[in-house]
Amino acid sequence: MGVRGLQTYIRKNRNKEKFLSDYTLRDTKLIIDGSNLVYFLYQFFEIPFKFGGDYDHFARECGDFFSSLKRLRVEPIVIFDGADDPTNIKFKTHLDRLEKQSRKVEMIFQQTRRTLDIGDTFILPVLAELTFRNVLVKLGIVHACCLFEADSEIAFLANKFRCPVLSADSDFCVFALEVGCVHPADLLPLPEHLLDYLPTKIYNCRVLMEEMNMVDDDVILPVFATLVGNDYFDSSNIKFKSPTKNSSCELSGGVHYTLDWLKKAGFRSGTEAFKKLTEQLSDETQKSLFVKSVKSYFNIYCTPDQHDAVDLSEEVLETVLSRCSIKVDLPKWFILGLIRCDINSKFLLNIAINKRYLFKSQIEDHRNPPSFACSKGIRRVIYEILVGQNPKKEQRKIKEYHRVKTNVSNVNPLKKLPHFPKLPHITDIGILNKHSRKTLLFAIFGDMVEILPEEMDETSSIIILMLSLWQRNSKASVDQLKAFVISIFTMQICTADDPNEIEILSVREATVIGTFEKFSTNMKIHFIERMDLNENIVNVLHKNAQFQSIYKEMQVLNQLLLKPVYLPNPERFLQSTLVCKVFLFLTRDNGKPEEVFCKKTSRLFVLFEYWLELIEQLCERCERHICPVASTVASATVTRNVNAHKEKIKVSINNAA
Repeated sequence: MGVRGLQTYIRKNRNKEKFLSDYTLRDTKLIIDGSNLVYFLYQFFEIPFKFGGDYDHFARECGDFFSSLKRLRVEPIVIFDGADDPTNIKFKTHLDRLEKQSRKVEMIFQQTRRTLDIGDTFILPVLAELTFRNVLVKLGIVHACCLFEADSEIAFLANKFRCPVLSADSDFCVFALEVGCVHPADLLPLPEHLLDYLPTKIYNCRVLMEEMNMVDDDVILPVFATLVGNDYFDSSNIKFKSPTKNSSCELSGGVHYTLDWLKKAGFRSGTEAFKKLTEQLSDETQKSLFVKSVKSYFNIYCTPDQHDAVDLSEEVLETVLSRCSIKVDLPKWFILGLIRCDINSKFLLNIAINKRYLFKSQIEDHRNPPSFACSKGIRRVIYEILVGQNPKKEQRKIKEYHRVKTNVSNVNPLKKLPHFPKLPHITDIGILNKHSRKTLLFAIFGDMVEILPEEMDETSSIIILMLSLWQRNSKASVDQLKAFVISIFTMQICTADDPNEIEILSVREATVIGTFEKFSTNMKIHFIERMDLNENIVNVLHKNAQFQSIYKEMQVLNQLLLKPVYLPNPERFLQSTLVCKVFLFLTRDNGKPEEVFCKKTSRLFVLFEYWLELIEQLCERCERHICPVASTVASATVTRNVNAHKEKIKVSINNAA
């Protein structure tokens, strides 16, 4: 939620010694605000973001961070935010943030056209949180997702386990935390030679209470935070009277002014301040928001969410489910998947409950349609599964917001697909077998699937189909497509320790015979250790954002269908800086793909050409408008050409060195 200016005030040089005390981090649980830490870590480690996100770099830094905590015998429990509050109290704030990010992206592109030095402007790449969660899974770190906002749950867990919170969110300076809150900036950078303990700083709310001469008063800080201003309540232009003075004053002077006013106001307790200030609000809406804001801080209680479910045992999860008060017909496996982070809760729960989603701008060119328009057809299938059977017509429409608060589209679910005439409801997914769920996933590509070779593995097939949709819907050039395919091959090979770790089977088979080490070395020479990015590549950045939208929503649909197909994670699949480097190599430097693949007769180069020609054939069948569901009209000529091409490729691969 955030108290305006509070972290800055606490962390000012003259206030640090007063508000922050020494703390030794070791042998403890640590409740981590996951949604906040993703943002902080990506920015702190200065991981490139201006081309769309370098997820392999981010995954390495996150892995090192959590490995260091393990050496300190710290047991992290990571909790994420879920969907937006369905009461809509903070909806205006969410829209304001949508516009703010849009303005930041426009600023980046204005500067990018002149120079790639974009100053302090930062945009969190769209797949960063998914990458972060993958690291947690790989390292076996306990994590869970709230159904809605996580602050109260995080505070509850910290007090339950008598351990600190790790977050940069100023709300945790207000909650009555028994141990306190550690800011990530006081934890990082970690020492190069880490001992078995880490000296750091911790904040405890009692110090701020003492500033107002009200020790152990759990209500005064929530009142103070609300008066300063947060996502619930805006105190500007509202005049309050103190018990000791007849005159009224506006509390628009920030943290220091509000602290000083409360100290001099003469309230005997936080409860008295809460009661008397509430009575002064004549506007019922303002009064309601004031009360809700204050209570949101001092009511740290067991809401129907997952504080008790961090061990993720079936018995405890059943208890959590019995407390859930969601007024939508959602199956048990779906709610469990949300809590366990197996399913993208922010997107799917916002659709199922709030019937809307706010698409924050990626690094994309605002002179073009939004990047997420490229994947609209995939979302329409998701919408049908979640809300398509709602008897009320208006409840079947999903509002999509983008760039500015007035940009909103009403999107109807897609009722059927050419090869799947009746889409299932969310309550039916759990009873479908894996083959049916896989058939549905591929059905969104229509007749394009018929072109794919039967012997091709599912992961290669789905990636090729995504690239085909992307090229058709984004109008990407051949060089841009080549850059993506080379980058995907590179990420698969260069992030693997040996060929058996390559996840895309066709790529693994093409590298297993003596080419693995040679290709890895060659790629590092070409792209990882050189090339200065100082050119206008705006069009490539927008195309990259479009592909990431398709990839993200295919991941969401795959999760919703209980993962019938394996899709590589972002850290093994996408590196946006590399895509741009390869594109410049092909265009500015007149580079040849065979230079990357060592020689024209290498199996990898043959596979590369195979993918390109197959995508070209698939695009001929792809529907010719924004909706990515493929055309139902088949072309006999195309089919004959593809069959001939399949035979040609088989011979080429078999003969390749």
